[in-house]
Amino acid sequence: MPTLPIQNHAKWLFILALILTGIGVVFVLSASAPYAAKEEMRHFANALNLQDANIPTEAPSVHGTKFFLRQLFWALVSFFLLWIVSFTDYSVHARMSKVYLLVTIVLLICVFVPYIGLERNGAHRWVRLGPFQIQPSELAKVALILHCARQFQIRSFVVRRFRAIPDLVPHVVLLSVLIGLIVIEPDLGTCVVLGTIAVAMWAIGGVPLRYLASMFLIGLIGVVAAIVFEPYRVKRVLAFMDPEKDPLGAGYQLLNSLIAVGTGGLTGRGLGQGPAKYLFLSECHTDFIFSIICEETGFIGATIVILLFLCFVIIGLDVAKRVNDPTAKLIAAGISLMIGVQAFGSMAVALGLVPTKGLALPLISYGGSSLLANMLAIGILINIAKNVAVKSKPHVGLKADWQ
Repeated sequence: MPTLPIQNHAKWLFILALILTGIGVVFVLSASAPYAAKEEMRHFANALNLQDANIPTEAPSVHGTKFFLRQLFWALVSFFLLWIVSFTDYSVHARMSKVYLLVTIVLLICVFVPYIGLERNGAHRWVRLGPFQIQPSELAKVALILHCARQFQIRSFVVRRFRAIPDLVPHVVLLSVLIGLIVIEPDLGTCVVLGTIAVAMWAIGGVPLRYLASMFLIGLIGVVAAIVFEPYRVKRVLAFMDPEKDPLGAGYQLLNSLIAVGTGGLTGRGLGQGPAKYLFLSECHTDFIFSIICEETGFIGATIVILLFLCFVIIGLDVAKRVNDPTAKLIAAGISLMIGVQAFGSMAVALGLVPTKGLALPLISYGGSSLLANMLAIGILINIAKNVAVKSKPHVGLKADWQ
């Protein structure tokens, strides 16, 4: 069967990113409108309590579009960033990977610095930069991918000179630093994503299976420990096993997500017509936006979203498989896996297939940092697809064909 030229992959990656972001903007408007309207009225009520003579006595016109307008703004900025990056040679970003990592680590530390870091619901995940707020953990994913790809080439993993401890330790130390800073925010979901991406890239880079198995076992022990030593995580796991035992507590979010998904039926209730977002399902414009998609567009709409992500990952991995340059191969594979792991992880949470954990649906969930980081990564992937020659023969030592 003939295959498409790799240059066409770039076009499809851009089209898929555009479609998914467009879906995200629409559903952020639908999912966030009631919550945004409630916030606007609360701010107005708080202002009235100040008894300021300049405050109007009539309630303002409430439209509930605050989050939608922000997401639209970040979508436009992100596509501009994608366009710029897609014309910048990927090797520039690979060479800058240490700088990206240093900036990311500094920002991860800054989330705990008073007046710079921002706390929400007991979590320190954001940094104030003027009028904007950045979530450094989103940038950490891209920085880790670039650094791993660059260092694998420098340390000659691709020519089968893997020396076990000397070559793997720097990567393990770096991953431990990033995960350590993120897990105390706390954000266990991002830690799992980072670990999954790292192990997958090590596997593609040629790290022997016995070392990968060891890293997986250590990571699994770490995740179990992080759950056991945090009571609220234990409650989430127990609620996942039987959410009806605590329907108004730990099982509340999962039950309401499943109700939203189930009531969508085949074709859904209609765009904007789902009742779950009216304060029954919290965080529905961020971590549980897929539940709203299921409720309002039904099985058909949810399947389309799943297929769009699946197509994106398949095309991205095909780019990784067909390029000659080892660094480009690892970057393309890492970015494709980053999008795929986050997407299917977020959808699995909404469907009750894994324990409840806040995990944004890439390109769709509300959030400027996530959108910017994902678009930056996709821009690099598109550049690889456009400018790297299709491989003529496998590279020695790199698992190019993943056989």
